[in-house]
Amino acid sequence: MASDNRKNARIDLHLDVMVKGKEGLQGVKNFSLCGLFLQTDDPLRFNPGDEIVLVMRLPNEDKPIELKGRVVHVSKDGLGVEFLEMPAQEAMSVESCFHIFKSTLPLPKT
Repeated sequence: MASDNRKNARIDLHLDVMVKGKEGLQGVKNFSLCGLFLQTDDPLRFNPGDEIVLVMRLPNEDKPIELKGRVVHVSKDGLGVEFLEMPAQEAMSVESCFHIFKSTLPLPKT
């Protein structure tokens, strides 16, 4: 994992997600307990500070969940989104998904 200023560890997790009010599917590139990086073909339709609602079905869940988020940065490849106001059930789903997939990552080479 590259050195950066992130407060939380991220894992690669490729997942389709819809942004309510925007057409088309976007792709999650990586994921943490507090946010994710959303790949999109048109990141400039978003601005830092925008509040969005993400609709996704996590790999360990049967039904889609909705998560509120705030765009924290926009780049040419997509946008960083911080999760907001996560209800307990959704928080448990996100945490479970994160820990399941984190534990399946290969160990770093020494």
